Amino acid sequence: MNTSATWVDRATGCREVAEFVTIGADQVYVVHHLPAAGMGDGAMVICSPFFAEFARNYRREVLLARDLARHGVAAARFHHRGIGNSTGDPALLTLERLLEDVRRVAEAIVHRSGAGSLGFHGTRLAAFTAAAAASGEKAPVSLWEPAISGSRYFNELFRTRMAQAVHDGETDLTAKRLRDQLVDGVGVDVLGHSLHPGFYASMAERTLSGELGPDGGDALVVEFGRRQKALDEVLDGLQAAGVRTLRSLASESESWWVANHRADYFVAEEQRMLTSEVLAAARDWLRRLGWAQ
Repeated sequence: MNTSATWVDRATGCREVAEFVTIGADQVYVVHHLPAAGMGDGAMVICSPFFAEFARNYRREVLLARDLARHGVAAARFHHRGIGNSTGDPALLTLERLLEDVRRVAEAIVHRSGAGSLGFHGTRLAAFTAAAAASGEKAPVSLWEPAISGSRYFNELFRTRMAQAVHDGETDLTAKRLRDQLVDGVGVDVLGHSLHPGFYASMAERTLSGELGPDGGDALVVEFGRRQKALDEVLDGLQAAGVRTLRSLASESESWWVANHRADYFVAEEQRMLTSEVLAAARDWLRRLGWAQ
């Protein structure tokens, strides 16, 4: 028997419904953010990033979902199987399994909201899952600071692990050694976060352009503090294929794995300029699509 808990914002009429949805033998934790009655016909599925980035972006995603609901767009936040409050074995995570979660959550938010239109949002490596879910469906996709390729993303993680090794007095650790370890079926610890071989194998050869493809819907790409030159080719290819893209640049960068003392990192997320800018970018984009009020 499925149970849920509901909270209503009396000022806006928006509802938040927390529940577990079943996928096979596992339970996926989902929070639905529902607009006041009679508002909007669209819903966004929010795909969270992984490892340290999951916690770093968590509050920002809560604020995004609430902001969308206030402006007439339903939203669903969730924890993938094996992550956070969901059940499951994290060692089984692959892109295909992640996409199963996304599609099941999409069904759940459509059922809860009655939305006739569906879109997806992803941050960092979760841009791959959001883009793959949107591709072929002509669904709009919103991306924050997306990874360009799996190999490039994992190289960033390896550099973080190598910096930790130097701090611990281990000077002979290399990116090749970490890659070989994963290929041999042995997980890698990155500052207390487990990178499992199956997850690595399913993502390492993937690219953002490959997941977006020419059959997707409108795309919003928001970069944090700096433009990635590697994104130029990705977005040029999409535009050449007839996909409408909007590229936005937030004024502040994000430090995903370590604290950045030059930014307003230690203030409440609600007070950060970065947060207000990226929420406004999403809201304005959805207004252009005719979704947000």
